[in-house]
Amino acid sequence: MPSGLRLARAVSVVAAISVVAAGIVVPSVAQAAPSPALTLTVTPASVGSGAPVELKATMPVRDDTGTVAQEIVQVIDRTRVRLTAASDIVAPQGWTLSYSFDGGSTWTGTAPTSATGSATSWDRVSAVKASGSLITDGADAGRQVASTNVASPVSRIPASLQSTSGDGYQAFFDPGGTRVFNVYHHNSPRVLDCWFIQTGSKCAGFPFTFGSGSDTSSTLNRSTGRVVGNKVWISGYGGLYCVDIAAVLANTGNTAGGGAPANCSTPKVALRATGQYSVFAGAATSGESNE
Repeated sequence: MPSGLRLARAVSVVAAISVVAAGIVVPSVAQAAPSPALTLTVTPASVGSGAPVELKATMPVRDDTGTVAQEIVQVIDRTRVRLTAASDIVAPQGWTLSYSFDGGSTWTGTAPTSATGSATSWDRVSAVKASGSLITDGADAGRQVASTNVASPVSRIPASLQSTSGDGYQAFFDPGGTRVFNVYHHNSPRVLDCWFIQTGSKCAGFPFTFGSGSDTSSTLNRSTGRVVGNKVWISGYGGLYCVDIAAVLANTGNTAGGGAPANCSTPKVALRATGQYSVFAGAATSGESNE
């Protein structure tokens, strides 16, 4: 028998619960502080056996400012309605759920593990409580003004890209925007460099000398590179060089020794011997050039 209880902040508690008996009007009961009071709704008002019903308890807008602790309790008449799984309940993000098997006299934070068959199964839940706090700046035109604090790392791009040789470069990114790569002009040996954007530090395993040892050609005067998937393709005399960066991208924290670049199984795809190739399709974003 499908069922559900949904808790959401408007602040609201919503329950979609199937009834046991046929053709009844489902009452809902909510417990809360006397003031402010909850608004209770039942949709639909009359349901048949096995049909879902939504029990919704909406907390009014608060005029308070600062951090306000709040609690919503939805009491369930389990002779008429029942829950079957944790997925039946949707709570405000970050709020704590508690369950009662005696109408709200005692509570546990441990969710049932079975739909039926025990004194602590889902069909024996008689009340669900959602508790949490809200950082509020009061009310505005009947709406709650709320705020939150989110910690996020600050992305930093290195002030300069450095190399021991070559007089110019092109910068380009991986598809996820976590790293910036650069290839230097007419450079021999050929060098691919990489910087980890989040910290501005050099990528583990770089700079990387690409191509086979028997290939003594330098990079082009217009050294173009692009990331396609987990490979870097670099323009060269007579073809395109390929560097596998799958392990580099998998090293999400740029841990030293955690992942290094490698030449592809075919380090250079030969094209027309006299050609210089610098156009790529399906590639990630390019960046600044200094040519």
